[in-house]
Amino acid sequence: MKMLFSRLGLARGILLSLLLVGLYIGLRPEPPPYLFTDGDKLLHFAFLFGVVVMARFAFPRLQLPYLTVLALFFAVLLESTQDVLQPTRVFAWEDVIANVSGAICAVIFLVLFNRFRAQA
Repeated sequence: MKMLFSRLGLARGILLSLLLVGLYIGLRPEPPPYLFTDGDKLLHFAFLFGVVVMARFAFPRLQLPYLTVLALFFAVLLESTQDVLQPTRVFAWEDVIANVSGAICAVIFLVLFNRFRAQA
């Protein structure tokens, strides 16, 4: 019970929530409404950024190179399986680029975060 309310438990809970929301949005027959043209690219970027950052906090023993490889694999896998699991959705290279960009930016953020934390 103590683990449930720890920082690690909180990070894992947030990560699980992000993944469940992403799964729901990704498997809906119709995409969510966008505020502007190509707004889905921003959603892809933000989702992968959040998932990678929360994965780092949820699993602190996972080394950053392994997390990077997993994040890039997950970024491509997300878009490539979407049209297989939901026939009304289609594969788009622009979405893969947005996913990969979000994952890479998250890794850069984590590297900078670790450097600033080490200096403090």
